[in-house]
Amino acid sequence: MNDGIKMERIGYRVGARSLLEEVSMSAAIGEMVGIVGPNGAGKTTLLRVAAGDLSPSTGKATVNGLDASSTTVMKLSTHRAYLGPQGVTDNPFAVRDVVAMGRHPYRRAQIAPNEHDEIVGAAMERTDVSHLAHRAVSSLSTGERQRVGLARILAQQTPVILLDEPTSALDIGHQEAVMRLLRSTADQGAVVLAILHDLNLAAAHADRLVLLEQGRVRVVGTPAEVLVGDILTDVYRQRMRVIDHPDRDCPLVLTLDDA
Repeated sequence: MNDGIKMERIGYRVGARSLLEEVSMSAAIGEMVGIVGPNGAGKTTLLRVAAGDLSPSTGKATVNGLDASSTTVMKLSTHRAYLGPQGVTDNPFAVRDVVAMGRHPYRRAQIAPNEHDEIVGAAMERTDVSHLAHRAVSSLSTGERQRVGLARILAQQTPVILLDEPTSALDIGHQEAVMRLLRSTADQGAVVLAILHDLNLAAAHADRLVLLEQGRVRVVGTPAEVLVGDILTDVYRQRMRVIDHPDRDCPLVLTLDDA
């Protein structure tokens, strides 16, 4: 069953501190949904709950109908792929070997070795890391590691993709390329749920946005419904103005000097 991600009244507490309260949201097949909000709003915590990496204190998160907190990691790994903000950690392995790790959940499946190789090669080509194939990950820049991590996620071939700031270390060209890649991946039948700090990238490529504020959902909707000047100014404590993008059919967020 491929019914995407459903989060129902999610709460998450660490001791007396509440990081998430009554968060409900969903992301369906074919959608790219962005999680936005200021530092400390609960974005990473929410994504980790969706991935099954954290068990919610209250509520329930499901991935394709599976309870994310009680399903085994091996079973989840064929339904969802999760990438943290650094892409891949510093290690001495070659890039191609790291990308090939995305095929680990299928090691017992009846798949020919050359098919695995083709999937790995295609993922590397799509993320512009083929030329780094024999480089050690430890020799790469942060942005290159981020793209290697994305290649590993694509090689995993899951219907649900969870990403924590996938463009944070990328130059402008690679930011746009990665967002177009994620957009096309969703259009081809996947669910993409991504934490995004760049509101204009989110506006240009996401179907819907979830704006978090202090562990709660402030607003959910299309970019035009969420990216409203007064709301953003209040949530981010920074004056903002939102206008129509001159070349794209989406809002454009501008920061303003203090009055």
